[in-house]
Amino acid sequence: MRRARGWAMARAVGGILIGDAGVHGRPGGKPTWGPPAHAALQRLIATTR
Repeated sequence: MRRARGWAMARAVGGILIGDAGVHGRPGGKPTWGPPAHAALQRLIATTR
């Protein structure tokens, strides 16, 4: 279970970074990736408490 959460956390953080790059106009960025990644991270944080 911990391993799966670790993978999910890494993917969420990656999505946030790609979304941020898109918002700032950097190459490879996708602004639509940010909000779902933030939501996923919030769900992960909520389930670990």
